[in-house]
Amino acid sequence: MNRKKEPHRSVPSSIVEAQMMRLMEVVETYQNKLCQERIEQDTVEARAVISKAYETARARLKEEIRNSRDFLKSESARIMTKQLRIRKHQEYATVARVLERVWALLPGALIQRWQQEQSRQQWIDAVVHTAANSLLSTQWLMQFAPGFHSQERTHVSKTVLSLTGTEPQIEEVATLQAGLIIHGHGAGVDGSLQGLLASRLQIEAQILAVYRQNIGL
Repeated sequence: MNRKKEPHRSVPSSIVEAQMMRLMEVVETYQNKLCQERIEQDTVEARAVISKAYETARARLKEEIRNSRDFLKSESARIMTKQLRIRKHQEYATVARVLERVWALLPGALIQRWQQEQSRQQWIDAVVHTAANSLLSTQWLMQFAPGFHSQERTHVSKTVLSLTGTEPQIEEVATLQAGLIIHGHGAGVDGSLQGLLASRLQIEAQILAVYRQNIGL
């Protein structure tokens, strides 16, 4: 028995259009949602990147500032050390010039003192008392530079006699420019110009001490 086929029912176009519009709305909503989520995710990632970049830049800036400060300290210390070295070098050079100048003038100044009676007597007394305190022998040979008067001979003889109990032997030595030498059985006290200048280091130390005291070093 043949069944009679039912005729195909067509869907109204208005229903299809409505479903298509609904589908498009769903798709569009989904796309918008995905787009919004993507934007939010990108925003979070961008903020993280910016924050990290900022922290990195701030750390780098701190490091550069610290390096700059360290460099300034090091450079300041280097410059200060250099200036102190230059100042010390200049000071040493000045002191050396002073010592050379004083040393060149010293012999003439001592000869002038020997030629003056009062200062010559002080010179002689100092050497005599030094010899009395250091020489064991009381038998003295006293050698004087030229310019020693007879009255001074008498005064010296009495002084030595009072200190040692024995009168000294006195003679003038032309080769002595100034001062005197006292001999006593192999020992002696050299208070001549040549003997005094032989202790150059000691004399320069005394000159330097006076120089520094006068200039306030």
